[in-house]
Amino acid sequence: SPRPPAAESAGGEGSGARAAMADAAAAVVGAAEGDVPPRWQLANACGPRWTSDSTCAFRVWAPHGEAVAVQVQDGDGEREVPMTRQGDFWEVETNATPGMRYRIAMGSSWNDCFQQEGARLFRRDPCAREADFESTWCILHPPVRPMPAFHAPKFNELVIYELHL
Repeated sequence: SPRPPAAESAGGEGSGARAAMADAAAAVVGAAEGDVPPRWQLANACGPRWTSDSTCAFRVWAPHGEAVAVQVQDGDGEREVPMTRQGDFWEVETNATPGMRYRIAMGSSWNDCFQQEGARLFRRDPCAREADFESTWCILHPPVRPMPAFHAPKFNELVIYELHL
């Protein structure tokens, strides 16, 4: 018997979500040697993400930002790496090392603190794993690595300790 056409195959309500899930699965399968591939790849994930052992990609949501950059502190001092705009997001890849400090630098005509801060703003990355408490610097953590496989010891190799209180 003929089957009725599904709403998804006709470009209906679920086709966009299904395509997004397929893109996310392809991104996880094709992940580089940097961070462990996440279980759920977010389409617009922000923050630092290791793409290799010495390269880190940064992504920031700044819809009203102007001339957004990542400012990094390494052994040679401070350097500013300009980001490229992708809609409301800004992205860049740069050489990095674990423990390096970074922050977001931007200009904005929407700055309501212009009198106090000036035309150039320095902000913490809200998606950073660690931030310096008394400044706008964030600390770049090493790439996330999978835990080694756990193999339980045999029963005769266990040490059982019993404690009575």
